[in-house]
Amino acid sequence: MTSHPITSIPFYTAVVFERAGYYGLRAIFVLFLVSNTINLTNMEAIQFYSWGTALVALSSVVGGLLGLIGQPKLLSIIGIGVQVLSSFLIGMSQTKDLAFIGFLLLALGAGITRSNIMPFLGQLYQRSRLLDSGMMIHYMMVNIGAFAGIAFISAVAIRHGYKTAFIYCGFAYLLSFIVLFFTNATKSDFVRKSEKPNNLFPIIIVVALIGSALYWLSFEHIMFHLTMATHNLDTNVISELIKDGGSNLNLIVIVATTLVLALYYSFTKVSTALQLGIGFLCALMAYLFLLPIDFYRPESAPLVNLLLGFYILQSIAEVFIGPPISSYVVRKLDVKYSPIVLGGIYLLTALIIKAGANNDYESVGSTLNIALVVMILFSAAFFVLFYINKNSEPNDFEEDDFGTADF
Repeated sequence: MTSHPITSIPFYTAVVFERAGYYGLRAIFVLFLVSNTINLTNMEAIQFYSWGTALVALSSVVGGLLGLIGQPKLLSIIGIGVQVLSSFLIGMSQTKDLAFIGFLLLALGAGITRSNIMPFLGQLYQRSRLLDSGMMIHYMMVNIGAFAGIAFISAVAIRHGYKTAFIYCGFAYLLSFIVLFFTNATKSDFVRKSEKPNNLFPIIIVVALIGSALYWLSFEHIMFHLTMATHNLDTNVISELIKDGGSNLNLIVIVATTLVLALYYSFTKVSTALQLGIGFLCALMAYLFLLPIDFYRPESAPLVNLLLGFYILQSIAEVFIGPPISSYVVRKLDVKYSPIVLGGIYLLTALIIKAGANNDYESVGSTLNIALVVMILFSAAFFVLFYINKNSEPNDFEEDDFGTADF
């Protein structure tokens, strides 16, 4: 395959609408539960929301098991269809029981879609080396959809009420359903023989699974300390940067980075292990920007520059850690087996993060030091795996589909 398939355009459009509906609904669901309509306490609403989002990870495994039938497009459509139903059901809810059923259906549909949507993308790209580029575009669309959904649906809820907002979520899902239904894979004569798992495949997957889970866990802990530090600030500018600016900057950096990498990967293949090594190295450098900050007296450091450096490098790290793992699994495994592996990765990652989040937050110094050590270890591990793979399988570094030397 020498160019991106034309069918990837409606696919990415469907992804934007699906993510907009999902994150838009999540953004207002807790507020809906504590409103006069359902009238739950804050604690009850948060507890149910937590259980519902945890079910997404569990239903990802269900989606993976269903994926053994080898029909990722069909399963993705079914998952989105379930989410359409859940959105309208929540919108009609007048009792907590109906709202709970709707949110559980949302989690089920989201999990099924999550495990199968990327294997379907792999079919569109015929699991070619161009899939790394396609996966970067997919990640960009996921973030654009999530950001747009949260902003738009939240605004609708404020102006027109929750019922109208949930209906808009349902229509976003419905558009995704329709577009994806008419998206079909086309065959190309320019695709090399599909890749197969090598001896390092299980090692890279296990190390990537543990590393990415610890990466997100450490980020969650660091953000907790940053948020707490805002209470010690007299300036609203930096407080707003921590609370809201980070997410805005995150989107800008992710879009810019994924665009550049998608273009670069369209012509050059880069080892997955090398990509992951770069990702953890960027995370390490991001945390180094936080070392000069006294979180108990944050005004003592040039916070704006340090925080900007942290957010930018963390966002770049996210791009190098997330998409390459999914692309690696989809490229290496048959479409029947990649959904169950992806579902297992989602579940185990969620369990690791959940277990770590349940622990008491340590002092910021300990948290930062542990994060730095973790990033050093995993960055080194992937650079070593890259070196071993490069020397043990020289055929993987010959000319690729695009007539350029493999990196």
